[in-house]
Formats: sequence, C-alpha cells, structure tokens
Amino acid sequence: MMVKVLFFAGAKKIVEKGEVDLDFTGKTVLDIKKELLEKYPSLEASFNSVVFAVNEKYVTEDAVLKDGDVLAVIPPVGGG
Repeated sequence: MMVKVLFFAGAKKIVEKGEVDLDFTGKTVLDIKKELLEKYPSLEASFNSVVFAVNEKYVTEDAVLKDGDVLAVIPPVGGG
C-alpha cells in the first residue's frame, strides 16, 4: 500500500525532504515507524519524542493504516 509520510523540523532535516511516498508492507503506525528507521536510522533519536497523525488526526502507534493515508511525523512544539 502507498502511504505519504510528512516530516517536520528535525526529522525533515534528517530525511532531507518534507515528504516521501512509501510503498509500505505493514499495517500499523508502529510498523511504518520501524520501516522508516530501517531507511533512515538517524531518525531514531527524534522518534523518541514525536507524535503521529493520520489524515490530520492524532493517533497512537497501534493505529491501522490504509492505502492512500497521509502520516505526519510531528515533533514536540516549544516556545512562548
């Protein structure tokens, strides 16, 4: 299945792109997280503090993905 993955902040710098289309073989956000770490091992440190959203809704890592979904990798937001 094809999933579009959107990256922001530090993750975007590591991947050197704001988005990638991934031909994904798993089912859940956790599965795609593992696949992304295989492709981009440098993401591991930033993946400790990110949250995920599928089609603009926050989800947990056990959320099931389907063909055509958009997965956003969202880093912590700070400021004041």
